[in-house]
Amino acid sequence: MGLDTVELVMRFEDEFDITIPDADAEKLQTLGETLDYVLLRLEDRPRRGVCLSAHAFYQIRRELLPFTPLGRKAIRPGTTIGSILPDRTSRRQWVAIAQRCDLPVPPFDIRHPLMPRFPKDETTLRRLVKSRRWPKRVSYRDEIGRDAVWEAILGIVSHQTGVDRKELHKDTHYINDLN
Repeated sequence: MGLDTVELVMRFEDEFDITIPDADAEKLQTLGETLDYVLLRLEDRPRRGVCLSAHAFYQIRRELLPFTPLGRKAIRPGTTIGSILPDRTSRRQWVAIAQRCDLPVPPFDIRHPLMPRFPKDETTLRRLVKSRRWPKRVSYRDEIGRDAVWEAILGIVSHQTGVDRKELHKDTHYINDLN
């Protein structure tokens, strides 16, 4: 691998926050192969440093804070919703809070049409987090988009090699066409 190729690989790694082992980098011959490789690495990349249930708890707590007499530190996973939102006025906000946090909203009860749709008082935040409607697994390929990855690759290769973007295509070979 030449110095130019190493610099390209390093730029791809920085741009997409992935690691490309030397053995894999040597196999990438064309821009199209690079595109497919980067998309595959992005799809398989784990979400680093994010615990989804902790993230959900913090989001729920952040949404509840304006409506509760408790301070941030007093709201823990074991805290009950009844102690967080003790009065009817604050409970009227529950449907909007639940929707923003992807929490299930208790169904409308025809017998009590004026009652807010609120969970039982003894329900803990931990239980609410567990009841959250979790999104389906998101593919990084869908999240970032094939076209966006391709445009980024074109930009990097064009900048590093000095070749106009219009001359680059998926069959462009690194050694034969860009050397």
